Amino acid sequence: GKGFDLKNILAEHKLWLETDFKGGKRADLSEADLSRADLSGANLSGANLRRADLSGANLLDVTGVTKEQLASARTDDDTKLPDYLK
Repeated sequence: GKGFDLKNILAEHKLWLETDFKGGKRADLSEADLSRADLSGANLSGANLRRADLSGANLLDVTGVTKEQLASARTDDDTKLPDYLK
């Protein structure tokens, strides 16, 4: 197991964005093992991805992610990134 509930974290983050940061909770995925995780379609605006392992992860159709957010994250040739981040 990954030790955390990604679906729940993303749902809370979505709520956080939709309620102008009043409800839900900002996603803290720092140092998380997201290898081969399916994040497609998620809005990761403001999420903490510091040193997250994104090797083989699917980030197609992800919105709100910046190059800065991914600067210290681990990606590899199998990481699927949206076109605007390539």
